Amino acid sequence: MVCLCYQVFNIQEIYETQKDIAEELILKAEIYTDKYKENLKKQFKGLFPNEEILNRLLISNYSTEEELHKRPMAKFTMDIAKQVGLIKKK
Repeated sequence: MVCLCYQVFNIQEIYETQKDIAEELILKAEIYTDKYKENLKKQFKGLFPNEEILNRLLISNYSTEEELHKRPMAKFTMDIAKQVGLIKKK
């Protein structure tokens, strides 16, 4: 079924056009280490009441399964961010 969906909706071709998003996430994963993210949370306590807000800022998209419908490419962005270690897998 998954293969059929990829063919019908040309998902792979669409993802191929989004290489710049993946590249930016890889670069952010190098910059925003766990230590750096902890430092941001300490320095800006009021801005990051939970991990999801920080993740959304870092990946410029939603990072939870419940919110994936809110923006285009949210699933793609979240999956790549998890793969490169920018956000934690749940």
